[in-house]
Amino acid sequence: MSKCFRRKRDAHFQHFLGLSGLQQTIYLFSQMKSVPKKRLYPKKTKKEVSSRKVTIQYFVKVNGVDVKVCKQEFLAVHGLQKSKKRIQLLYEQISKGATTPKSDQRGKHQNRANKISDADRDNVKAHINSIPKYTSHYSRQKNPDKVYIDQDLSISALYHDYYLEWCEDKGLHAVKESYYRNVFCNEVNIGFKLPKTDTCKTCDFLNIQIKHALSKGELADTFKTELELHHYRAEELQTSLKEEIEKAKNTRDTLVLSFDLQQALPVPNLTVGPAFYLRKAWTYNLGIHDCIEDRGYMYMWPENVAKRGSDEIASILYKHFKKNCNDQYTKLIVYSDNCAGQNKNWTIVCLWQQLIRENFFKSIEDRFLVVGHTFKTSILS
Repeated sequence: MSKCFRRKRDAHFQHFLGLSGLQQTIYLFSQMKSVPKKRLYPKKTKKEVSSRKVTIQYFVKVNGVDVKVCKQEFLAVHGLQKSKKRIQLLYEQISKGATTPKSDQRGKHQNRANKISDADRDNVKAHINSIPKYTSHYSRQKNPDKVYIDQDLSISALYHDYYLEWCEDKGLHAVKESYYRNVFCNEVNIGFKLPKTDTCKTCDFLNIQIKHALSKGELADTFKTELELHHYRAEELQTSLKEEIEKAKNTRDTLVLSFDLQQALPVPNLTVGPAFYLRKAWTYNLGIHDCIEDRGYMYMWPENVAKRGSDEIASILYKHFKKNCNDQYTKLIVYSDNCAGQNKNWTIVCLWQQLIRENFFKSIEDRFLVVGHTFKTSILS
């Protein structure tokens, strides 16, 4: 193939590609001409002669002149090697004596026997939305609207164990699992929670004791009562925090704070090979949340500047109060976890005494959330 011919064919293809779908169909139809077949060949079947009535000749415009080409070249010039059905449909129309191509009928017919109705689709979404969901404590910044389902479930389990029974109870038509999966993956912003980490040791211990007792056929009422009491204490402190915030917003004389040390951050955060095998420098971040103003403060420092013990935590808290505290507050209520090395120690108690001595506050209450329940996941119905 000469370079001149190759350039002309490429230019012809680019021009054809720039046409709309209807314009392409009209052009292809005009370049296919029907002529009577010249000879008949016997077939090796029950039919005596070929059933082909006419011969289709294919042309390509070169400098405004129609040049006859074979079918394979006609397909190649227009990039239709994988769209032979398109040429076959035009061939059938020309064979029947059509003078113009038919318009595209895709999406215009009403013969959709297997189409899922809008009511069935709404029922699928209604069932998915009825499943208890959770907000994530760690992914809210990147995707605040995404919610999660318990990690013990799966789409297949939701369909077979819950959706089919749900449809049967309500007398609804159940769709196929593939359609249910498609709606779940593409039309709702829901994921599955990863297996829990940093769980409450008391909850885990009591749950194991309950399962062990039930497996032996013994009564587990004592463990169940202890677990319920443990959950009640955790929920009571969470409820107390919300009540104190609402009360303080009305009186405006009480400051409610919560603080916690974030998980240590490795620096630099690189994935290249040399950095992977080198020891990272740890960066610490203490977050302080003003529950009244709903404002957060972050204090970061690298490990070569200071450690993360009670002295560092007390120093940051003292600096925060000197910089951000005003005279309108007479009472301070602080919520934190039970980490003895950082929050629950005599150093922090001495800090509270020093703040009262310097007239920052008249009284300070330091409250510690139940271990393993320092963050209560909200459940959405």
